[in-house]
Amino acid sequence: MVTFVLDGTSSAQLPRRPLAVTMSVAGATGGAELIARRDGTIDPSVVVHSPGMLIVPRVDHDVVISAVPSGSLATFPQGTILHVAVGLDSSRDPDPDRAQLTARDVSGLSAIELATISPSGAEQVSVTTRLIRPELPLTPLATRARSAARGALGVDQLPSDRQLEVVVLVDSSFSMRSLISDGSVGAAIDIAMGVAAVLSAGAPVRAVLSGQTATEVSLDGENFTAAFESAIASTGMGVGAVLTESVIAQDGAQLTIAVTDAPAQVASRGLSTQLVLSPSRAALADPNFVGAVCPPPRPGENAVDRLLAEPGLVDDVVARLLAVLKVRKSL
Repeated sequence: MVTFVLDGTSSAQLPRRPLAVTMSVAGATGGAELIARRDGTIDPSVVVHSPGMLIVPRVDHDVVISAVPSGSLATFPQGTILHVAVGLDSSRDPDPDRAQLTARDVSGLSAIELATISPSGAEQVSVTTRLIRPELPLTPLATRARSAARGALGVDQLPSDRQLEVVVLVDSSFSMRSLISDGSVGAAIDIAMGVAAVLSAGAPVRAVLSGQTATEVSLDGENFTAAFESAIASTGMGVGAVLTESVIAQDGAQLTIAVTDAPAQVASRGLSTQLVLSPSRAALADPNFVGAVCPPPRPGENAVDRLLAEPGLVDDVVARLLAVLKVRKSL
């Protein structure tokens, strides 16, 4: 039979017969369940066969299909990937017509709307995906940071009127050399990219090497460490870095993340926070400090691998970096 693959704002037409909505979960088995709503409330006409299967006997009104975390879970577990299809409910046909939604990583979300099933004339129904924002490919660490950002803010992505450009301002003083070479700064960029997937719908992260002057660093490649080492080879490193000169956003509001090895005063056109790469957490005791502290890797350890092995540390870092947005939201 026919399988329609739905992505973006696409839709598919199916015969107006009883439908089965099915979901398989990859990564975190049992971490999600399907629900159907009509006008914002649970639709009593839809039969819950199991957490991963709904039966829609008739389509006389719009039915919104969503997924929520199972049981007492507040958010989807890390690594939860949903595969959802809407097809004819027919025991006689092993391969009925169906609309297949593109798989979606929902890690860190508290709920997600998947599709709308609507009447479409006397003989058909329309299945329209609600996953209108494409999912961007991310590295494993950036994916973990995206999940942490979703959990911290409670949204898949900020609405368009609140989105922020993410700028990473990297201290280029001599003391930062080892933190660039051991991959700590590159790992910070990965975290920023995961955060940007939520704050700016995945718009490119800008990286700026800040010494006595500011130098834009290209992040087009995958080796961020090499990119910063190349920039340093051109500009050199200094005794101190100036982080109080704001970096002007290219498109509207911005969040500046200053990456340094000691707390500093940071200025930006919009909001600013700090990621201090240090084994000491003393900065967190300062009531005036805004940001997070992340320890560098141990000798012989890879910075990214260290963070992937400690997902709780990534969650803490991201939550502290984004705390400044909660202040903004309350103003």
